[in-house]
Amino acid sequence: MIHIEETRDINRPIDEVFAYVADFSTVSHWDPGVVAASRLEDGEIGVGSTFAVTVTFGGRELPLVYEITRYEPSSLVVLETTSSRFDGVDTIHFEPIDEAATRVTYEADFVFKGFMRLIGPLLTRTFTRIGAKAMDGLKATLG
Repeated sequence: MIHIEETRDINRPIDEVFAYVADFSTVSHWDPGVVAASRLEDGEIGVGSTFAVTVTFGGRELPLVYEITRYEPSSLVVLETTSSRFDGVDTIHFEPIDEAATRVTYEADFVFKGFMRLIGPLLTRTFTRIGAKAMDGLKATLG
């Protein structure tokens, strides 16, 4: 398993940051490893909301479906995905710094399958860089 964790301070109110990130269709705007993202249904975002996300992985595009499995407004969103290569859990925490700023902590856990189990541990540095770039992109997008 690979675990990564990154924290960034965003100069926007917590409700605004949470709403933007919890709508995971925005991930393609701030994560450079994501080439496309869209919501798969209408209605309010919450537990059960799903998103089609296409990432680049090993030089190839990999389509994934992320589902929100925990949703605590302005506090926490957890998204899970399953593919033939790995299972992933993204846990995103939000805490107010003050009325105009938010601390976002992104954690991701990846459990590799099949032949990927053999090389998965060797990818820790790569996944750490990917997570850092995503959080840098969120900070650049939102401030």
